[in-house]
Amino acid sequence: MTTYKKYKKTTAAGIACFMMLLAAAGCGNEAQSSNEPQVDEDVPVSSSNDGITIKQLPYTVKTSIVGGDKEMMLSVTNNTEFSLTDFQLHYTVKPDLTDEQITEAFSGTEVKIKKLRKNGLTCEVEGFLQKGKKATGECKYEGNTFTDDKQLDVMDPEMITVEYLNTDTSALHTVYYEFASQEMVDDASTSSFDVWPSGSSRASQIPQPTSTYLTNLMDDDLFGLSFSVIGATSADYQQYINDCVDMGWQVESSMGSSTDFAAKDDYTLTVYFYSSSSVLNVSLDPQS
Repeated sequence: MTTYKKYKKTTAAGIACFMMLLAAAGCGNEAQSSNEPQVDEDVPVSSSNDGITIKQLPYTVKTSIVGGDKEMMLSVTNNTEFSLTDFQLHYTVKPDLTDEQITEAFSGTEVKIKKLRKNGLTCEVEGFLQKGKKATGECKYEGNTFTDDKQLDVMDPEMITVEYLNTDTSALHTVYYEFASQEMVDDASTSSFDVWPSGSSRASQIPQPTSTYLTNLMDDDLFGLSFSVIGATSADYQQYINDCVDMGWQVESSMGSSTDFAAKDDYTLTVYFYSSSSVLNVSLDPQS
């Protein structure tokens, strides 16, 4: 998610093992390593008291056509009892490969071998993924996308990182699946949601969102007030626009999922809705 933490997120302290998984070959993609877990489509979903298992998150990585171009795409289905906020699959270069072999796999495409060896490849599905739903995301390194199965053949899967919303604790939790140890481990720390700054003069100028799932909240004299709401819907977006109008804000322009309001009390207001990730972004900026 553009608004979420990337690989090895900031919830990084005190990882404790809580479940050992058996792994077999493949996860539905010929280009994937044989170390990847076998997905059992009949495995039951977790209850609210269970931890997430890798079998509850069947995924594939394969070549797709996106906008007329070939790209490697990650597809994942959420069979857990929770809503996911981020799913990442990280690869590293196979250690026994030479630079020449990597170059051959990327024939006809410029490849930054040193950066690929150092940083690897990350496939990511960003945004709010409700239980029972399926979503896709891109596979990238250094901003470049993989385009062919041969390119993925030079990589080994290293780790899956899953961030999910636990409504019982009203917090974001992170779990990791490590391919080397074939273990699912739980990050002992959690990421709490931000609290609406009700005492702020800026917060009093705009509607308080009805959702408590606030992230990336910033309230600053120099930069203004901004925040994100995860798990938002198009109806939430429209309702927030209406609430802004009710507070005296006048719509200056609106295009699809973005609305700009005319300046008011030395501030400008912009509201965005990202339907692909179910995120509502609000920015109240000092008028320049």
